[in-house]
Amino acid sequence: DPPLSYGQKSEIHNKLSDAFDYGKKTNEYAASILNHIKTAINNLPLMIFRIMLEKQKMKFFAAINNNNIVALLA
Repeated sequence: DPPLSYGQKSEIHNKLSDAFDYGKKTNEYAASILNHIKTAINNLPLMIFRIMLEKQKMKFFAAINNNNIVALLA
């Protein structure tokens, strides 16, 4: 095998360094995605509550607009 020149060593170092940076960025990206998922899961009960509340408000206002007192009691 021919001896490695300085340029070749430097090139190998750069490739490894790039690969390491890419791996680091991939880990950061994965951690960021997991945090978004955790936040969404933690907010899920609140989101469900808001949707249910909105549906009740819509029923309430529809009943009032139609002067339908019986619908308010349902």
